[in-house]
Amino acid sequence: MVTKAGTVLSGLDIKGMVVIRADNVTIQNSKISSDGYSGVKVERGFKGASVINSDIDGMGSTAGSYGIMGNGTFVGNDIRGFENGINLTGGSSTVRGNYIHGLQAPGSPHYDGIQSMGGQSDTLIEGNTIRARGTSAIFIDNMFGPVNGVTVRNNYLGDDGQFLGYTMYVLGDRGGHYPVMNVIIRDNYIIKGKYGFYSIRPDYYGHLPTIVGNTEVLYKVPPERIPGGAMVPAADLMPQ
Repeated sequence: MVTKAGTVLSGLDIKGMVVIRADNVTIQNSKISSDGYSGVKVERGFKGASVINSDIDGMGSTAGSYGIMGNGTFVGNDIRGFENGINLTGGSSTVRGNYIHGLQAPGSPHYDGIQSMGGQSDTLIEGNTIRARGTSAIFIDNMFGPVNGVTVRNNYLGDDGQFLGYTMYVLGDRGGHYPVMNVIIRDNYIIKGKYGFYSIRPDYYGHLPTIVGNTEVLYKVPPERIPGGAMVPAADLMPQ
């Protein structure tokens, strides 16, 4: 557990979950192997967390688990072996250039690559390669609070060889009167799930996401073969 503000953990091989209970904590260039319910958990009420260029492995050991939970800056990480890659909680976040793949958990898992399930604002999900399974690559709803200002752009969203339901969900009807506003989905490369590219439902007020400029593909194309080759799994760029 990290309780000192401004702590930097760098170049470490960590066994077990890292819990952050302080502001402005950075984890970088580290390996985290966790059989708990998360690899990194940023507790509510703390700000400024960063997880950068790290390898986070859940080893397929725990039902309902998350590679990263919380809000902050999450960049260039290789996340695998959890039920869900990243679960964003309240506040703003930047999620950029992560490679989320190999999701695995016991029981009856509800796999998602990235979840935003209420309380998010001014959040950017950009340039990630997500090879998910089961439910979705990205799942946004208002179960736990309002959503205002989530931009999803320039990501590769597909599966890992096993089916997805819909590749992306934006559900505004799961949290009563909480609004889901200013959600923008643009310029992504999206592989069709079993049932379709998107499952979209308006919130109580009728808000719907803006969906524009995406490349929607009916067949599986691995990220290294997409036109321009712009999206390469972050793991390929990380030091070994």
